[in-house]
Amino acid sequence: MARTEAMKYLSDVRLGADPAGERDRRKASPTMKEFGKRFLADHVALHCKASTYGEYERSINLFINPKFGSHRIIDITRADVVGLHQSMKHIPYQANRTLGVLSVMFTVAHTWGVCTDGPFRQTRLCGDRLCRPPRGQSRYRSGRRHGASR
Repeated sequence: MARTEAMKYLSDVRLGADPAGERDRRKASPTMKEFGKRFLADHVALHCKASTYGEYERSINLFINPKFGSHRIIDITRADVVGLHQSMKHIPYQANRTLGVLSVMFTVAHTWGVCTDGPFRQTRLCGDRLCRPPRGQSRYRSGRRHGASR
């Protein structure tokens, strides 16, 4: 097992990768809990109303931190986000609100250079709400909405 792992690292180095740099980058990345505190203090407090701050803080403390708080922000995948959303299907309104908060958090993280890619980059999460159709396509098919019963 260790030999296979060593061979993989050597192969990566030969191809131009920097495993030590990757390890250092991962260690420097904040956890979701740390980033949530910075996000609330440096972004939400300055750019949002007090009521929005309260809702963001509530979503972060009640739903995001218990699920992702100890994970590094660069380790969160789309599958993780979908899993969180699915675990909240009994409260669909809050599930979609929490997705919105996560989306803004990852957009701000990208802007601040904390992570270069994230689970929301170039993806459309639908969950319990109706997706917007791609440009140039109608939401309606044959006079009916998508998913409408016959």
